[in-house]
Amino acid sequence: MLRGENKVVYVKAKECSEQISMEDFAIGLGKHFTSFYEQVTAAIIKIVEKPWERMYIDGQSHEHGFKLGSEKHTTEVTVKKSGALLVTSGIEGLAVLKTTKVKLI
Repeated sequence: MLRGENKVVYVKAKECSEQISMEDFAIGLGKHFTSFYEQVTAAIIKIVEKPWERMYIDGQSHEHGFKLGSEKHTTEVTVKKSGALLVTSGIEGLAVLKTTKVKLI
């Protein structure tokens, strides 16, 4: 991130009147940089979200307790001055276990 860009990100986040996806936020940032700065022909915006999960104490969800999730939600958006978009999103570090019920004879 170049000097001063983080301030633009905070301002753009504050301008959001409703909660939007990180992909839509990245597209908006890219469009801002490619339209506001004449010399910018393309912007690549990368966002990593680390989700929080509610904690459970004695089987009950805690009203104010959260823990950092193990996975990361990622997106990389390329916005070109021509209006072309490339959006790639994914999940990193997600552990999944599938079990089956075995019928014993």
